[in-house]
Amino acid sequence: MAVIGLTRAAFAKRLGVSVQAVGRAIGEGRVPTLPDGSLDLIPARRAWRENASGHHGGRRRGGGRKPAQAVPASQPAAAAAPALPGAPQTGGRLDRETTTRREAERLERIAKAERAQLEVARLRRELLPADRVFRTVEVFARVWRDSLLALPTSAGEEVAAELGVESQLVITALERIIRQFLEDMSKHVFKMADEADGGDGGER
Repeated sequence: MAVIGLTRAAFAKRLGVSVQAVGRAIGEGRVPTLPDGSLDLIPARRAWRENASGHHGGRRRGGGRKPAQAVPASQPAAAAAPALPGAPQTGGRLDRETTTRREAERLERIAKAERAQLEVARLRRELLPADRVFRTVEVFARVWRDSLLALPTSAGEEVAAELGVESQLVITALERIIRQFLEDMSKHVFKMADEADGGDGGER
């Protein structure tokens, strides 16, 4: 089954960040993309949290906080409050490993929930594989182009009769206009719907 990719705008909306921040992360290689430029939600989100979350917005988290005051070396260790007998030790390696494991478990639960949502959307036919969409658009564009190219021959004589001129003059003029139109359209960069409504405008 083909992977269902998200656009940059859709991915940014899921994370609650700007499309520009996502674009910078992709450009710097901190977030992976699929061959067609879209993003696989699960690995892209994991990479964002691991590599890019501290960069979006141009400022690291906690950037406005004052640094913690260092304890003078001359201060005796006995000044610290003594630990109660049998109380678990905190701040050490064990505490850090526990926190890391809990965070990993939380992210895994989120990933499973998102995969379930995507599967439900697929079953409801709310999502389509990207390659299927691209093939459909390509077929439609080819049929549309061929229909335009056939128009001068199929309609030229009728138009010429209405105007009282030679049919070949009308056919030649229509062919020139249509070919110029198709050439201009081939240079146009089309965008996904969500990008055209306010995305980063990257080419597809």
